[in-house]
Amino acid sequence: MSKKEDMRYELERQRRQELFEARVRETAQRFLQRHEALLDDLRTQGIDAGVATEVRQARQDLERAHALLRSDPAAARTLSMEIGSRLHGLPAQARATFRAAREAELQAHAHAEQVALQGLEAAWRDRLSAWEDPLARELAAPALARLRRELLQRGQTATLSDLDAGLSQVQAEAKAGADAVRAQAAREAEAHAAQALRAELQAVGAAPVDVSASPQALSQALAQAVEREDDAAVGEAVRREVVRAVNQALLDAGFVVEKPRRVHEADMDEVVLRAARPSGAEAVFRVDLSGAMHYEFDRYEGTSCRKDIDQVLPSLESVYGIRLSERRVIWENPDDLQQDARPRPDTERSNTRG
Repeated sequence: MSKKEDMRYELERQRRQELFEARVRETAQRFLQRHEALLDDLRTQGIDAGVATEVRQARQDLERAHALLRSDPAAARTLSMEIGSRLHGLPAQARATFRAAREAELQAHAHAEQVALQGLEAAWRDRLSAWEDPLARELAAPALARLRRELLQRGQTATLSDLDAGLSQVQAEAKAGADAVRAQAAREAEAHAAQALRAELQAVGAAPVDVSASPQALSQALAQAVEREDDAAVGEAVRREVVRAVNQALLDAGFVVEKPRRVHEADMDEVVLRAARPSGAEAVFRVDLSGAMHYEFDRYEGTSCRKDIDQVLPSLESVYGIRLSERRVIWENPDDLQQDARPRPDTERSNTRG
């Protein structure tokens, strides 16, 4: 007797979920460690002050992602990718902001004047302390120094209205300058982020992306590529467990089993296990990465083929936690009493296609 079937295999839900969570947790931890190293590097360089809001938000999100690692690793991975999309351009933005603030500080020192603005000094300090844009304030240092000199030269004739009018003009010009600096920093950050994202896409083996793609599109492509990579890794881990189970089930049934062999070419990716009995009976299992399993028991005499099938397949489910479904007989010869009886190749291929 000989028999050949197709079916679907699947690990018990809990075990597959454990493999999935372990893989996703590893991916999320890798990205979170990279994000933390980036933020630590900004702090070490002393250039994080100009992007303090972004850094503070990133730190909070990292804490939240770490908390999710144990309870919901998939959510932690998603959050880590969102954090990364914001952090890729942050170093360039921090450097640009720091550079502009430093240049403004140097100019302020060069133009600083130790003068007292008589009765307007308190109002001067109050107005400047209420200025919430630190970059604009740094950029305005030379203009503020000039305004102080002008008001001092006017002496008692200088009024609070003069002070407010002068500060209003200086602030407007400084705000425009700060906005221009931030816009340039954003462009540099975007270019840097796109370059970093393309490098990461290349690292995970993703397909080439349009060179004009935005960081947002690249970030989305990277998230999809990482998800595909994780899914493939989980699928391979499931297949390894299935192959080990089939191998052990055949050994338990008394077969001599060859070392599993992977066949990976064109659209085919399967692991082949060949086993034989001293009588010449053979068993061949093919385990696809997609979750399909094919087996063939051949070169049997009488009904001993069914006995082996009934011994090997049930043990996969009852002992090793593998669920078999969608079983479909491709070929069966219950009257095969000749060890060399084989199906015609053309017939086998036709039946395999269903």
